[in-house]
Amino acid sequence: MTGVGERDGSAEARFRSVYANTYPDVLRFLARRAPMGEAEDVAAETFLVVWRRLASVPTSDDTARAWIFGIARHVLLNARRGEGRRQALSVRLADPAVLLSQRGLSDVESWAPRIYLAKAWQSLSAVDQEVLAMT
Repeated sequence: MTGVGERDGSAEARFRSVYANTYPDVLRFLARRAPMGEAEDVAAETFLVVWRRLASVPTSDDTARAWIFGIARHVLLNARRGEGRRQALSVRLADPAVLLSQRGLSDVESWAPRIYLAKAWQSLSAVDQEVLAMT
């Protein structure tokens, strides 16, 4: 009978093998599509997904590589969408003058809360802005 520890060990060994065989290529693939810091983060997230879905990794080496590259591509696209949303939010909140110029001075009273929000947003650290933008 196989114990839980043995199954975990074989899963870890399988993951280590998959990681060793594919990580350098996945990182190169991502580095061609994103700055190195972002590529490394996306690669880490990719292999987190691989670890969580280890039972779904195909047994054929070539098929497994293709599967992992597909995950890497999806993680990269998700990261880009998230960054786009954060940038759009920061642009909307960053400049009270832009808000006023878009609506004109006749709507100043209705825009006052947004101006206060924009000032509050600017006073937050980048980390706090990111946390709020993600929620």
